[in-house]
Amino acid sequence: MQVNELATLPEGAFEGLDSLRSLSLEDNRLTTLPKGLFGELGRLESLYLYDNQLATLPKGLFDELDILHSLHLQDNLLTALPEGVFDGLRGLRTLYLEGNQLATLPKGLFDGLGRLKELHLHDNQLVALPPGVFRELGRLKELYLHDNQLATLAPGVFRELGRLKELRLDGNNLSTLPKGMFEGLGRLERLDLEHNPLSKLPKGTFKGLSGTQLILTL
Repeated sequence: MQVNELATLPEGAFEGLDSLRSLSLEDNRLTTLPKGLFGELGRLESLYLYDNQLATLPKGLFDELDILHSLHLQDNLLTALPEGVFDGLRGLRTLYLEGNQLATLPKGLFDGLGRLKELHLHDNQLVALPPGVFRELGRLKELYLHDNQLATLAPGVFRELGRLKELRLDGNNLSTLPKGMFEGLGRLERLDLEHNPLSKLPKGTFKGLSGTQLILTL
């Protein structure tokens, strides 16, 4: 199947499409997007931007997409995300950011995404997670952090994720885990810690996870 080779889009490219529900821009050569590109697409529910060459995203790009359910940004060249870039996405349920080159995340990056249920951050270059980065994601059910370069985890970084059912941390550089790392995750059903250089675990590491399927190789 032939794909397109769009490298740029003008700011008014989608004028007059105010009833559009789904927009597919995947498999192109987009490197940047103008801030007002999606300004008239207030009814959009799904946006596909994966498999492009996006290295940055302007703050305000998604401000008008308050009923968007699914945002696909995987397999681009993103190295950093500005705090507030996802402001306005109050209806977002699924966010795909895997397969990029993210090394850090701003503390407030996911603030305002209180309805998010799936967050895909795997296959990046994350070395740490800032304390409080998931503080407003109380409805999150699936969190994928595998295949990064996480060497440490801040105590309590998952504390607000009381509805989380699946947490993948496999394929990182974790040698130990802070005491109480998984406190508050009483609904967790699957925890994957395989393929880490874990050498010791503090007493009570898995306290409260009696119903969790634990995947762990020491």
